[in-house]
Amino acid sequence: MNNMNIKPLADRVLVEPAAAETTTASGIIIP
Repeated sequence: MNNMNIKPLADRVLVEPAAAETTTASGIIIP
């Protein structure tokens, strides 16, 4: 969870990457 903002939204968790693209440890790219 480096440089990421996690906001709980109702029953969901909204994840906002600080950068345009964030690559997780498992290699998943979040646009």
